[in-house]
Amino acid sequence: MDTPKNGPNPPPSERRALCAKCLTELADGLGLKVSDDRIAFYSKALDDLTPTQIEHGFETARRHLGTFLPSVEQLRTWAESWRPHGPDPASAPPSRADLAAAGVTWRVSPEEIAQWLEAGKQAQRDHIAALERDPKWQHMAERFIRRGR
Repeated sequence: MDTPKNGPNPPPSERRALCAKCLTELADGLGLKVSDDRIAFYSKALDDLTPTQIEHGFETARRHLGTFLPSVEQLRTWAESWRPHGPDPASAPPSRADLAAAGVTWRVSPEEIAQWLEAGKQAQRDHIAALERDPKWQHMAERFIRRGR
């Protein structure tokens, strides 16, 4: 199980209790009655989620649903879409200071840019030349030209 980003995960019994509370509140808000068996089913099916994810899933359900309870699959999808606010430091790009410390320079010479552009142009020319040699491409081009007249 992944370590949640919002702190240690409480035991399954606490997560099941939270899920039962959220499901009961959602059902009450929709004017529905839910059986204890259904509450137990949802609670057990979602007990691997963090409390924040559970709350996010049910909050999303409150915003999107009008007259019926969501499936476990819908709740799981909404719950797993939760992300902490702000950028994840592990996936953030390196800072300029980090790059400078690693000896990375931001400067690119005009000659390097010209070489890149020329290499791209040559690759494009080679690709077009290969297409022009292809009999299938020639046939399609002729049909296209005839239609345009």
